[in-house]
Formats: sequence, C-alpha cells, structure tokens
Amino acid sequence: MIWQEKASCIVMLTKTFDFIKVMCIQYWPSAKVKSENYGDLNISILHEEELANFHIRTVRVIYKQNTDQMEERILLQFHYTEWPCHTCPFPNAILEFRRRMRAVVGTRTKQGGPIVVHCNDGGGRSGVYLAIDANLELADEEDCFNVFGYFKMLRRSRKGMIENLDQYKFVYDTLEEFVVCGVSWFPVKELSQRLKQKSVKSPMSKFNEYQREYQQICKQTPRFT
Repeated sequence: MIWQEKASCIVMLTKTFDFIKVMCIQYWPSAKVKSENYGDLNISILHEEELANFHIRTVRVIYKQNTDQMEERILLQFHYTEWPCHTCPFPNAILEFRRRMRAVVGTRTKQGGPIVVHCNDGGGRSGVYLAIDANLELADEEDCFNVFGYFKMLRRSRKGMIENLDQYKFVYDTLEEFVVCGVSWFPVKELSQRLKQKSVKSPMSKFNEYQREYQQICKQTPRFT
C-alpha cells in the first residue's frame, strides 16, 4: 500500500509489543540487521533519531521488479511509542510529535503521496491523531475548529475511529492546550533575544513572560496529593 500510493511518510502510534501482547508486526529491520527483504521489497534504515516519546526513522525502500529493474524511494517513519492502549498520552507530547512531523514533511515537496497513519487496529488512536491534525490544519487556514464535524466524517469513513469518550475528550484537551500555550519552541540562536523579551513586564497584566508562562504551567499540571 505504501509503495502503491507513493506515501512519503508513515505515522505509527503503537508499540510493536505492549507487555507480552503483539500490537503490530515490525515491518522494518532491527538495529542489528542492515536490511531485510519482504517479498519484492528490500527495506533498510538509513538513519534513526530517538527522542523522549518517539523515534524518527529514515527508511530506504527498493522495489525489485525483476533482475534488471529496481526502483528506490526514501520515506520517513514517525513512531510514537508512549501511547498506551487504554489511556491517552500527554497533549503537549502529541503536539510536539505532530509539529516535528509536519516540519519535516513540509520540506518533502517532490513526493506528493499521502501520509499513512496507523496504530494497532487503525481505529482509536489513529482516529484521535487524525482529528487533532485536521483541526489544527483548519485552525491555521480558517481560524476555527470543527471537532464534531471531523469526528462524523471519520466515523463515516471507517468504523471505530475514536473508540470512546476519553479519546474524544482528549482531542478537545489537546486543542485547548494548543490555543492556551501557543507555539512555545524557538531556534537556539534566538535564546538571548527571548530572555530579554521575557523579562519585560506587560503594562496591562503587570507580569513578565516568565510569570505568565509559569501560571499556565501551574494550571495544566495536576497536583498529586
């Protein structure tokens, strides 16, 4: 499917194993193996970046049509590894995952195939991610959200997309965090400039940016008793 549809990016939202249960068959070579053959396809990992909640893999796929003809493609796999089956992850972690994916995919203009999104069953977690991604795109283009509308569209397309109420609420929680916190990342070279800006107090609130950000963090962090 990935080859047929000319996909240039895979978003994977499940581990291959959850405790002793197989959630998804690993379809790329392990770290100890340079490449593996799957039928007519040869798969190899060119680069892998491991972050706190996800991995980014650069994958080379070679399709051997016959002994004389071969075609090669490079695609990216964004593998989120901290999303348990029956709970939801942290909204800020999903937002960062999506930001990294969009930033990289946006530079790959030559490969116009779709982004393939999957979890263990292609339903719950995939539906949640698609709803979040679509609504953030809508917010960027039209400055609005339509969670219910996208949910209906996803359910018409495939049964089981967003499986329960907790997942549905998580979509709203993630969008709320995006609106409240905004874009918080910045390039390293801008650090000195940002430090100066954050020290300046607002004439209306009498708070500087450090104080404002800390108040937001306190509101969103659960207090353990």
